[in-house]
Amino acid sequence: MKKHFWWMSVALWLPLQAAAQDERFHSPVDIPFLMSGSFGELRPNHFHCGIDVKTQGVVGKRVLSVCDGYVSRLTVGYDGFGNALYVTHPNGLVSVYCHLDEFVPALQEIVRSRQYEMETERVDVVLQPGEFPVKAGQLVAYSGNTGASLAPHLHLELHRASDGALVDPLPYFRHLLTDDMSPVVHGVKLYACPGQGWIDTGRSSKTFTVTADASARVVRALALIHLSEPTRRTPTSYAVFCLKQKRRGV
Repeated sequence: MKKHFWWMSVALWLPLQAAAQDERFHSPVDIPFLMSGSFGELRPNHFHCGIDVKTQGVVGKRVLSVCDGYVSRLTVGYDGFGNALYVTHPNGLVSVYCHLDEFVPALQEIVRSRQYEMETERVDVVLQPGEFPVKAGQLVAYSGNTGASLAPHLHLELHRASDGALVDPLPYFRHLLTDDMSPVVHGVKLYACPGQGWIDTGRSSKTFTVTADASARVVRALALIHLSEPTRRTPTSYAVFCLKQKRRGV
């Protein structure tokens, strides 16, 4: 079984997301739920802000709302998303479906009317609560390859409705995935907070190599550490460098 190794550096001083506890979302597709990209992956000029769901290499697969709510926004030509649809949910989250081929006919007509009105293809349509309510699993669009997409797939993001902050979608879909491969830690890097601490007589950072047999212990130890905002009592932050192993086809 072929394994692919991806480098990833996670700066743990960034705001952290509390994992979804018991809440489970409906799959955004009615084909097998397989991922080709995860939240936070390093891209050439940014971190990946959502998850990529496979659409069997073709456009036109049914895209479903992951939770009850209402369609709150439709965009064409913004943020590299191509055709994108936003659903606001009562739990305080907004799901965003990107690179779509087209919306369901009723929503497509709303977009087309706005395009004619504005005399431009690039539009941003905001809908009010009650205008287009949806249920979990309801068809809202069809997958595509529009915007900054190199191949057909569904890019799915979760935003916090209160401030737009990004949320890792994966905890809400773990029940749809089988993952029996543990992360492998390559190293731990300590950073001194400027003006509040130091490492080894003034160094701003230091990297510690983790051997293969110690990797599992490091993973368990880091999982137990409670992270907080830097204070005078916590002058050092750290990052974890890991190797993520992926099976072929996942």
